[in-house]
Amino acid sequence: MNRVLYVQRWSRQTRRPFPGHTWIDPSRARQIYECGGDFIEVLDAAETDPDGRPHPRWSIGFASNGFVRTTFYNPAGSTWRSSDYEPHDGRLFRAHVYDYTYPDGEVFYLENQCTRLTRFFFRPDGTGAVETRDKGASGTDLGQFTDANVSGLWVDRPEFGQWSSLADAEHGKAAPADAQR
Repeated sequence: MNRVLYVQRWSRQTRRPFPGHTWIDPSRARQIYECGGDFIEVLDAAETDPDGRPHPRWSIGFASNGFVRTTFYNPAGSTWRSSDYEPHDGRLFRAHVYDYTYPDGEVFYLENQCTRLTRFFFRPDGTGAVETRDKGASGTDLGQFTDANVSGLWVDRPEFGQWSSLADAEHGKAAPADAQR
């Protein structure tokens, strides 16, 4: 796995911790992760500015209640996908995926500035929905599915430092194609 940084709150625009927060050393981050008492976020830091600010391709946030959100960034720093994992019987289930489309990939955009949003909702029983909203069009397209093979949407909570299973933007992506609409 590539170089990572640990933090509790950071700004995607400045790529620094929020005021009052600092980068967390790995031993403290491990303690927070293993005890589960606080929110902690892991940032991909394979690429950095000369001053050390990361240009993350992804970040993974671990909430104290067991929920996990992985966010994927384009080169400009805009979120192009986020995936939410819910805890179920000691494992994580990829329950929501949000895909964002922007006017271009050269400028930083906030999620609410996207031109298109596609949301996928999955349940462990193989049911779910896909919702697409184009900001230039009226209305929203909504499709529901049943009998999807969701076996690929399950992942074990990783050992500290083993982030690759959650840092895979394509994890479980094929599940809706197997579904009956």
